[in-house]
Amino acid sequence: LRWVLMAAGSGRAPERRSLLEVLARLRSDGSSRVTLAGAVVVARKREILVGREAGRIETEALAVPASGRLVWDGRFVIDAPAGACVFPAGVRCPRTEKGLPAFVLAGLPMIQFGSETPKLAHFNATSGVVVGLCERFRL
Repeated sequence: LRWVLMAAGSGRAPERRSLLEVLARLRSDGSSRVTLAGAVVVARKREILVGREAGRIETEALAVPASGRLVWDGRFVIDAPAGACVFPAGVRCPRTEKGLPAFVLAGLPMIQFGSETPKLAHFNATSGVVVGLCERFRL
């Protein structure tokens, strides 16, 4: 859980005491929702979902530089045409994407070219855009 929180959250390790408290809560409750280390942890009957705490993403909007590569929120490497705008989906995110919970979608990057409608590049094939995971997702 510590590694998952670091990868999906802020990239910083949670304090041991806080991690143990979250683990105890997840074990005792049938369902719960907690935040720790920049991540949201949601326990359901048969699954535990972890996503980025969208309100903790430190950037509003970034333009893809001339190199065409942008590291976004320390989690994603985005290769896109220079000048494209990348920002957190937050409340602007379409809620129907792939049936994922709103809190997961809110922490993903959206990309916009000029006046076009912003898109979640993870799920919408967008010409010239590739979204990959950063190093912290590798074991």
